[in-house]
Amino acid sequence: MGVTSCYEILALSTNRYALVVDDDPIILIDLASILTDADFRCVEADHGDAAKDMLPDHAESITLLFSDVETSGGTNGFELAYYVAATYP
Repeated sequence: MGVTSCYEILALSTNRYALVVDDDPIILIDLASILTDADFRCVEADHGDAAKDMLPDHAESITLLFSDVETSGGTNGFELAYYVAATYP
């Protein structure tokens, strides 16, 4: 029996966490819903600085960072990605 959808491919590992960052609450909810359907557990932040504050508690389990590029809160998506790569390689 073969894999038939991208959701089945993504669901092969059930212990994956995604850090989802967007300052638009509707987009944040939609992204988290899509990733949850793909068998991710989501940690949500409404701006880059909030995401950085959450990382010490969740960095070990986060396998995906999904961030808007232009977010409020001082740290944009690019800066957040660089921070995560440098601090939690």
